[in-house]
Amino acid sequence: MIRHLSAKLGNRFNDFYQDDLLVMVLEMFAFLTDHLRYTLDMAWRETSLPNAMLPESLSAMAVLVGYPFQGATPNTVELVGSVAGGAPSFLRLDSQTPFTVSVPSRAQPVRYTLMEEMGFLPGQIEARAMAAEGITQVDRFRSSGEPFQSLRGSVQGASLAFVTVLVNGRPWDRRASFYGARSEPVFRVSLERGYLTLHFGDDLTGHIPPKSAVIEVTYLIPTGPDTVISQGAINVTLPASNNPAVQIGVTNPEWSGGGAEPETVDQAREAIPGFTRAVNRMFAVDDVERLLLTYPGIRRARVVDIGRCPTRGIRPFQVSCFITLDTGQPASGKQLWEIQKWLAPQKNAGSQVVVQNAQEVVFHMIGRVVPESGRSKTEAGRAAYSRMEARFGELDIGESLSLSAVIALLHQVPEIQSVRLENDADFTVGDHQIAKLGSVVLT
Repeated sequence: MIRHLSAKLGNRFNDFYQDDLLVMVLEMFAFLTDHLRYTLDMAWRETSLPNAMLPESLSAMAVLVGYPFQGATPNTVELVGSVAGGAPSFLRLDSQTPFTVSVPSRAQPVRYTLMEEMGFLPGQIEARAMAAEGITQVDRFRSSGEPFQSLRGSVQGASLAFVTVLVNGRPWDRRASFYGARSEPVFRVSLERGYLTLHFGDDLTGHIPPKSAVIEVTYLIPTGPDTVISQGAINVTLPASNNPAVQIGVTNPEWSGGGAEPETVDQAREAIPGFTRAVNRMFAVDDVERLLLTYPGIRRARVVDIGRCPTRGIRPFQVSCFITLDTGQPASGKQLWEIQKWLAPQKNAGSQVVVQNAQEVVFHMIGRVVPESGRSKTEAGRAAYSRMEARFGELDIGESLSLSAVIALLHQVPEIQSVRLENDADFTVGDHQIAKLGSVVLT
């Protein structure tokens, strides 16, 4: 710039010392220009999803499209509690009751917490409840009475899976959005740099907690990812919360696996585009079924239920899908978990898919048969069973078979002249069931 001015002004500008007033002005303009270029470059970069480098920039873009950052996911396990001889009176294990489990893959025992009350009526022997890996954290705040309050938790690494809020001792409902909430006592949660953050409304979209009201939030801090608990690995004895003299044995009847670290910035960067494409997208049942049928070992797959997740407010779709395996055996808990884990990054980002075993319904046939000449009833019965076994093997989940279709099929067997079945109803199954052939008795 100095050379440019020297060429333009000639001898009128020949003093290039730093303390010259014009040189100082030029340096100031050069600095401002350089700073403006840097600011514009950073503004463009931080408002572009693929190029943003600051976590707060990505969080702001996620808020704009409604993308929920995923916190740490705890491993959950279903527990069965038992009381020898039955409960002498009403007994319970309170929610938030902690216990520890030794896991071979961990150097230290893993801490679990009951996430719901386990209750026993008098004489009851067994009860069930859900537990999650992690430590319960309780934070208390005072309401300012202002609209749109945001309150941040005190411990990093929170999970959004189990969050309860009490305002002056009364529970408030969790929502994913304040849309349509009016003045109802609701709250929503988000994750900001790993800290749980509570959000309240303005009395038009969600009620404002009264001024000076005590707000108590209880949430879970998971202690590690991908914890695997084998069947029966949990075997502890806990005193009843309302009667410590009575001991309750607690175990897990099924294998359990899961848990994940909090979502990273790079993971969110990859997931947000899929989330935006899924917003208001028509959900195709065939998408899930086709995906599951590409998984090694799955023979049949059927989606039988699509609805909102069983919580109030706007939630993703929950899809129930039932499967059968090539082996003919039901999938184990570990296999189901592995299938859902494989499916998670491939499915519609606005949905939750729950994979379960199709329930087998066994049908038996009784009837009378007249074999063709030169054939015995034993030969006719074996041929009928072989033909029916093949037909039942072709049935899909939820597919029924009428008696008339069965009789017509049996009349096509060369060894049979005529047949009469004594079954009084069609072979019908529910949407989540699959028909299986049992015994065939033809006399």
